[in-house]
Amino acid sequence: MKQEIETRIVDQIFSNSEAYENLLVLADDIGIRLAGTSNEIKARDFLVETLWRYGLDNVHTQTFPHRAWTPIDERLLIQHLLRKRSHVGALDFHHPHLKMV
Repeated sequence: MKQEIETRIVDQIFSNSEAYENLLVLADDIGIRLAGTSNEIKARDFLVETLWRYGLDNVHTQTFPHRAWTPIDERLLIQHLLRKRSHVGALDFHHPHLKMV
């Protein structure tokens, strides 16, 4: 029975476009939402607006302490075709000064 309920929920998400559209907004339009980034704030605002639109009347945000991620500008410029492999890390979660919370 549990599997049937889960299947029905997932089917509803994909067939009821509003739930799926909300997922697409978060995943595709807003993108990566690490704590302390502008995309986290965009996602928060989108969710608050969505919940208000759904008729919930006690929608609010709550602040809490956390370690924020500070983005580092990394760029790769390829000026001609190279015939070797190169490592490019846009976000290194294993950096000793980056703590995920």
